[in-house]
Amino acid sequence: MINFIEIREFRMKERIYFAVFGIVLGIIAIVSSIMPVWWHNNKMQKQIQHLQKEIHLLKQQKESYTIQKKTIEKDPGYIEYLLRNKMHYGKKGEKILD
Repeated sequence: MINFIEIREFRMKERIYFAVFGIVLGIIAIVSSIMPVWWHNNKMQKQIQHLQKEIHLLKQQKESYTIQKKTIEKDPGYIEYLLRNKMHYGKKGEKILD
């Protein structure tokens, strides 16, 4: 004779295993779809920060060039100073400081 209680317990175990398998499979599917998006987002954030730093440095460089341009327009002798400073060339007895 078939023991219906054992069959019922066996089916209950199957349902529990199937539910656990479904939950694990769902978690794996969600993680596998979210992780690439997260990695790409993280990469883009780092790239944005790098570009912002580069923009900041270029703005500072532009500002220094603007100051040099205004100084040159006011004092033409400043051109000689810039050229000698870039070429590390001084007059006799003059020391060039870096």
